[in-house]
Formats: sequence, C-alpha cells, structure tokens
Amino acid sequence: MRKLSIVLMLSLMITLCSVNTWAQVEKPKVQRFFIQEIIVKPGDLSDFDAAAKDMAAALSKFNFPYAVSVFSREDNHYFFSFPIDNYEDLDKIFDAWSEMIGKWGQENYQALEKRIHGSFESVNHAVIRLVPGMSYIPENPRLNPMEALFRYWGMCYVKPGKAEQVAANFKKMAEIFKENNIDTGFETYVVEFGNDTPLFFYSEIGKSGADFWAHADKTHELLGEEIFKIWNDTLTCFRRYEPTFGRFRPELSHIPKEK
Repeated sequence: MRKLSIVLMLSLMITLCSVNTWAQVEKPKVQRFFIQEIIVKPGDLSDFDAAAKDMAAALSKFNFPYAVSVFSREDNHYFFSFPIDNYEDLDKIFDAWSEMIGKWGQENYQALEKRIHGSFESVNHAVIRLVPGMSYIPENPRLNPMEALFRYWGMCYVKPGKAEQVAANFKKMAEIFKENNIDTGFETYVVEFGNDTPLFFYSEIGKSGADFWAHADKTHELLGEEIFKIWNDTLTCFRRYEPTFGRFRPELSHIPKEK
C-alpha cells in the first residue's frame, strides 16, 4: 500500500456536538485523537516553527498532562494531535490548557500569540479514531518509531454506502500483510468529526522518502498480485483519493513527564 496520518493546539475554543455514522464501523476498545490542522503561509514557516517550538517548551516546563504529537505536510499544513478516550476529554484538555496558561502568565502567552498572528491562513479541527482491525502492526517492526520520521498518508474519501466494503477490504489487506510477515505496518483511522466526511485515512512510515519508496517496492513483491486486486476494488468505493506526504516533528511535540 502506498498512500496518509493526520493535527492539534493553539486554539481549543471549539464545540464538537455530533458523531457521524463512521463511529459505528467498529466498536471494540478505541483510541481517539483530537486534531488541529493549521495551514501556515509559506513566507511565515520559520517564524511559525520557532513559535511552535517555544510552545512545546512551555508545555514541558509547566507539566501539561496531555501528549501532543506534531506533524507537518509538504504543503505547509501542520497537524497537532493528542489522544483522548472520549469526547468528554475535550473539556479536560481545555481545562488543563487554561491552567497551564495561568502558570505561564497571560502576558507571556499573549506575546507568543502575537508572534504567530497572521502567520496562518486557517485552522480546522477533527476527531479521528484508530481502527485496529483495518490496521497491521508487525511483531518485529523494521524501524524504531523515533527514527521513522517520514509519513505517507492515504486519504480515502468514501462514497455513501461503501464504508462496510472499504472496511472489509482493509481487513483483508491487513491479513495478507500478516500472512507474509511484512516488517512494516500501516495504521488506519476513521475521521469521526471533521470536514468532508466520510473519510478513512491510513498512515505508513519510513526513515525518509527514499527509504520509504525503496522498501515499499520490496514489500509489494512479497505481497503478490492479490493485494493489488483488493486495492483496485477498494478504489472503486472512493469518491476521491489523495496521497500526501509529511513528517513527524519531535522537536515541536510534547511528551508529559511520568508521574
């Protein structure tokens, strides 16, 4: 498979009030993520990076209790992502954010806001959910997560009524990966709340773009023609498919200190 992963924080003043039918695709234990997508102006990338890095430092200094993972795409889209168990956690995140600003000081926080003011074109929000049954995690992965900074994201905009077929096909492909003991996996997510749904996307990793494509060619040889037949059938269920590329930004991310 060649083809996504998804976003975070600078404005949590949103109300999420509904979950569409994608939330019903699978019902076991779930892991959700609140995502904020910030589209940065090309001429302001360095200033935005510097401000985001200072924000990460503040999150660490004032012990913000939620993990924040940051990704950027080649088209200047930044995604700030942190895990939630349920929608009620959004209130907890907002409360923790307000508490952190109180410790930091309104003056300091507003100074950071002033630095980024006008640097981005728009902000979008989403809640996504990992679907384990549509994903494949190898027992012995080829790459350590911290060295796999490259991301390939396949955005799958599904036709109405085709969600079950797409889910079934992804499960078949995951089984083929497992049968062949492939050493690189993929994670599939459903967008429960966001723009332009219904939407699945899957995420693959590599050390770099060159590493990813070279290994992808080897993987495809091992998987055989059956995987492509299933993928081609899956493509007929999409009203739009968009492959995108990006990278994980550990220097802009935040890992809470262990209690």
